[in-house]
Amino acid sequence: MDYENVTEETYRDEGLSNKIEGVLDYDVIDNTSPDNHMIGKMHKKFVRMNSKYFKRFFELRNNGNVSFSTYFTEEDNRMKYVPEYVSTLIKQTSLSRDCVFETYVPEVLNAFNTNTVFNSVCQDEKGYSYVASIDFIKPDERLVLFSETGRNIGDFGGDINLQKSARYVAETIEEVYAQNNIIPNDADVKKQMEDFVKSYLVRVCLLRDYDFTSRNNGFLVNEKEKTIRLAPNFDFELSFRLKDYKSLKEDLLFVANNFPEVYDEFMKNLAEFTKKKDGVESYKLLYDVVGGTDKYREDVFGVIAEQSKQIFEIQENIKGVHFE
Repeated sequence: MDYENVTEETYRDEGLSNKIEGVLDYDVIDNTSPDNHMIGKMHKKFVRMNSKYFKRFFELRNNGNVSFSTYFTEEDNRMKYVPEYVSTLIKQTSLSRDCVFETYVPEVLNAFNTNTVFNSVCQDEKGYSYVASIDFIKPDERLVLFSETGRNIGDFGGDINLQKSARYVAETIEEVYAQNNIIPNDADVKKQMEDFVKSYLVRVCLLRDYDFTSRNNGFLVNEKEKTIRLAPNFDFELSFRLKDYKSLKEDLLFVANNFPEVYDEFMKNLAEFTKKKDGVESYKLLYDVVGGTDKYREDVFGVIAEQSKQIFEIQENIKGVHFE
């Protein structure tokens, strides 16, 4: 292992050296560990961040069950533990939409009971913005991306439909168990498949996510406990940008026929998500709660309105059910 003391020069060339109030660097970093290798086009690093940045997360968690996945243990959550500093991945933003989509989409996924990271936004001393994501890797776990198993494929929803995507995921699950010498448990594999389908329904069918790929999906492997689980959803900056999505009907039919419980849960959640409260749809109210800007309001609402309309129309043909 190659440990390096973190100094003011460590992140200078990456543009991550500006001070952020309430943020502390870790004392050392290991440059050789694959767990510390940060991929992607935007610079990022792990820091310790004052819990004030995640006030909403702790309020939601303490008020009931949430689908936000973090490194906190079950005991931490049960005891409503709020540390002074939170292990956090911060990522530079390139466009103002990053701050909006990266905070709104996790809230949407949470509304659909779909595992996701929790993101917040912060600024450094020079006014540059960053997405701050609570660390989701628990003790003794490591992240393995789908693509890191050696099995790459086109973008989910854009290049391949859900049936082909599910086949790829099933084969990738088999591969990651084999590579880690862990015997798969039927119940765990079933849940991993269901979790992926739930994610596809929200990110592709509803939100038209252009970056839902094998590079942005993964597994959390616990070598000590010999367990594997699907990593939460992350990386949402290209949501609402998938233009060439033509398999909505066949995707919904595939879920209805092969994952009926997942399908029913999704439709129930979608009905609630689009339901009006005091004349305003729930998804619009949620957008304002998390600080969505006027600049992207019509884009976001337009996609959700159009996709949900099509989904309900297809639902009527599938089961003859109409949602008011």
